[in-house]
Amino acid sequence: MSTNNTYYVDMKQRFIDVQNGKVNPRNLSPMVYDTNNVSLALRQLSKSGGRMAVGPDGTNFQTLTEHSIDELAEIVKFRLINKKMDYVRRTYIPKSNGSEELRPLGVSSAYDKLTEKSICLVIESFYENVAVGSSFAFREQVSTHNGLAKLKLAASSMPVIVSLDLKNYFGTLDPNIMYRELWHIGMKDQIILNYIFRFIKKGYIEDSVYHEDLFGVPQGSLCYM
Repeated sequence: MSTNNTYYVDMKQRFIDVQNGKVNPRNLSPMVYDTNNVSLALRQLSKSGGRMAVGPDGTNFQTLTEHSIDELAEIVKFRLINKKMDYVRRTYIPKSNGSEELRPLGVSSAYDKLTEKSICLVIESFYENVAVGSSFAFREQVSTHNGLAKLKLAASSMPVIVSLDLKNYFGTLDPNIMYRELWHIGMKDQIILNYIFRFIKKGYIEDSVYHEDLFGVPQGSLCYM
């Protein structure tokens, strides 16, 4: 795990504590809204390319800077415990492959982004403990360059390479399966699990119309903003 954020939270030590059973998996919520954890979440959001995108409630990263860290921690605590979240605003952006096809992008409120990032920083320590060595997606200590290097090495001895792409993966997440899988890797805090369950089931707003999306969440959401 990266140690670049030790000013706020020592993520490497958090990973080790989870690995050694020093973290109570049934009482993780206080870690989410801890001021140091929220500070790190705010710092990471400040580097996000979409930080100034306006959410459905008219908020963006600038809105968060108008609060103190203590106030933001209380906001995260309230939203997490009460499963308070806003619908996302759906927009469409060009695909990176150069085609004319557009892909959906969900823009959350600034408060949702902060809450989700704060949760992500806690659950990262759990799925890092079960991640396989060939996984390079959405992990802090590895990159696409590591994946390409491993692929290049494997290609020198393997006659066939199979490339697969899961269409609309994030739009087909089943909240029941996600709940079960998070529990399986050690995430047993009911408050966090119930928040994520509801998050996946929440709908989105497009052209001022609400759409119910029971088994999906628009692209660019939890942990991936």
